[in-house]
Amino acid sequence: MSKTKSFILRAFSVTSSNTLTASNALELLNKSLPDASIAENRVMPLSNEENSDKDFLADFEKKKNLIFGLMMRIATAKDVPEIDPDLFKQPKITVSDLKTNDKSSSLCKDSYYFALANDFLVTTLNPRTTIKRFQTYINWLLEEQRDGQFFSFSPVVDLDKKTLSSVNKIIYSDPETPGNSACQKEMSGLKIYDITIAILKRICGADANLQDLIDKDIVKAELLVKFKKPKKISEEEYAKALSATLKPVSDLENVKITTKDGAQIKGDQLFKIKRVEIELQSDNDQINQQQLGQEIEKFILELRSSNGDS
Repeated sequence: MSKTKSFILRAFSVTSSNTLTASNALELLNKSLPDASIAENRVMPLSNEENSDKDFLADFEKKKNLIFGLMMRIATAKDVPEIDPDLFKQPKITVSDLKTNDKSSSLCKDSYYFALANDFLVTTLNPRTTIKRFQTYINWLLEEQRDGQFFSFSPVVDLDKKTLSSVNKIIYSDPETPGNSACQKEMSGLKIYDITIAILKRICGADANLQDLIDKDIVKAELLVKFKKPKKISEEEYAKALSATLKPVSDLENVKITTKDGAQIKGDQLFKIKRVEIELQSDNDQINQQQLGQEIEKFILELRSSNGDS
């Protein structure tokens, strides 16, 4: 029996800041990736520091209605061995290329696959990582082509219309595990931890013992967001609002939605996901990329079907 690897496919809708005259992201990405494109032109440093980590589109395949690709985050040279500069002169870099080096396991901090269509994005990006990483990269890569418009990716909410319309409030909680490092979660450039603690300090005053109580998990901070569905708003618009509220949160296990009748839904049950098993090649334990690409493509078709699209 052949070995397999499990993947969680996450679904996102694709929107543009300019809905009237916008080109779609897939169209612009196709234009920005000519056959002669080389990898070094797709490398985005995360900062201006010399040894900054970098994100880049390492490998891609253009299909009729989507682009299937592999994203990598490269660690700084001071932490790991240098990647052979000649690799960046090639059109594409694969996982196998990196594994030709005995120390290659530390060349790449992490990697994930994605498929971008004109309406949906599906990715294997770690569920504990927000989609902002990919969103930042795509808008950087398309900077010259997108003519001022900005592309956003919002998670597809997996709630039936009845449940969706009855959402009453969302509670964002700090993890049960004590310690500051575990409490860090992104939220629009701020952190839920920082927001809630700042509010606590304003209520309680600048008590020097407050932080110590929080560190010992005696005081717990929560952020509550209440929802009220206007009668004139459509279910689709309401779903988008809910999705946008949850988008910046990486750790959905610490998010709870409460409906008007008191029922609770955990954050990790909210988004449209699909679990797939992909075969590993017998000679090198690399995944069957064609199989993964087809599973992602089928998922996009399922998303369109559930959306009422043909």
